[in-house]
Amino acid sequence: MGFLLLSTEIRFEHRNVLATKWEPWIPIVYTLVAAVLGFAGLFFWKKGGRQFLMFIFGAAIVVGTLGTWFHSKGKPLSIIPQVLSVWTYKPGAPMSQAVENAPPVLAPSAFVGLGLLGLVACLKKRT
Repeated sequence: MGFLLLSTEIRFEHRNVLATKWEPWIPIVYTLVAAVLGFAGLFFWKKGGRQFLMFIFGAAIVVGTLGTWFHSKGKPLSIIPQVLSVWTYKPGAPMSQAVENAPPVLAPSAFVGLGLLGLVACLKKRT
């Protein structure tokens, strides 16, 4: 269910660039496939499903890393000071148009977090 909600949110946020670029489709396709395959992995948990889910969550880390790369136009480390500068703005104060219209550089890192959480859950042995 979570992957389906995430795919809907990403589809909404990427609505303006889906017709002109292929990259925004990566997280949408991934989340839809992960939702279906993730359910199968849960269903077959004791018959290899856990390892299958580890692969799915590992792919989330790759998707998040790629998204961060694409959102930062290939310069993820150089854009971080600009992202952190938000703490210097007064709430409600206008930002530069370039910052306002830029894709959220750190948003795809949520996939990295999701992938790490999923991997930890799959690695945890039940006692």
